[in-house]
Amino acid sequence: MNRLTDSKISDRLRSLEGWEVRDSSHAAMRTCDGVELRHSLQRQGIVVETRSVASLPEESPGAYKDIDEVARACEGAGLSRPVARLRPVGVLKG
Repeated sequence: MNRLTDSKISDRLRSLEGWEVRDSSHAAMRTCDGVELRHSLQRQGIVVETRSVASLPEESPGAYKDIDEVARACEGAGLSRPVARLRPVGVLKG
């Protein structure tokens, strides 16, 4: 069994800091069109509900790091192991 001390866990978590966000929401807003993104997601069978398509790019897939890369990093750090692959079914943007 791989036992991790609190300091080792803390070090590994720090190495993954910011893992979820690749670009800032402002960068995503500049590089992506909300109307096009909505159509692209809907073509993939993803339900999109938003008050304003102008803010939708903040939730674009390109604004986040590759989930496979994140999963490998977490597994490599001894924090988790993959058990399932999930598919997005909807985006709700207030």
